[in-house]
Amino acid sequence: MIDAMPRIIQIGIPGTERILQIEQSGLKVTQESLYLLKFIADLNQDFRSAGDLGCGSGFLSIGLASLFAEVRITGYEIQEKLVSAAQRNVERNGFQDRISIIWGDIRNAATRRPDGSHDVVVINPPFRKLHTGKMSTKDDIRMSNHEVHGELSEFIRVGSILLKHRGILAVVMMPQRLTELLTLMDVRQVPAFRLQMIHHPRDAIANACLVIGRKGGASDLSVFPPLYP
Repeated sequence: MIDAMPRIIQIGIPGTERILQIEQSGLKVTQESLYLLKFIADLNQDFRSAGDLGCGSGFLSIGLASLFAEVRITGYEIQEKLVSAAQRNVERNGFQDRISIIWGDIRNAATRRPDGSHDVVVINPPFRKLHTGKMSTKDDIRMSNHEVHGELSEFIRVGSILLKHRGILAVVMMPQRLTELLTLMDVRQVPAFRLQMIHHPRDAIANACLVIGRKGGASDLSVFPPLYP
């Protein structure tokens, strides 16, 4: 049996003229990921080292490389199929000299790099706890949607270890778990200081939130106007 040709989509990166060529594998690239990149870019900071925990097909890693000319990124992903897709996407977009994709459990990522390695860590984790909501019968979708290989607390723990002092942690999460996320960030001494909700459609309750924290920063949260895709 011959495998179907992968579907390649074009995605523009906000604030740049760059159009990325991304192979869709598993879950689709979402608007939330694009908005998270813009939320990070709006900080007007330079980053030299970044980590992407649960990088999937590599979109956030490639987006960071497009936005920050000097940054070198390490993506961590447990699904072998997605690792292969991420590596192809990195090469397809010409970032193989600045992005490395590591196949493995994110819970072990801190053993792969020295503590305090990264200026910024991005996390678009599985939104749902195990045995909540509808769980897909397909392994790749189930692992992308549900916490099969790592709970939110473990993503935040590893992210905090990998961050340098004053480093940035940027997370996408469902609003129903926002209180949990903010508490975990406080416990790991990466308190949130920027929050933005995403509503789709416009008159619906929020269905995603963007949160940015700073390691060793102050607990001084600013809530930005909501986004309406």
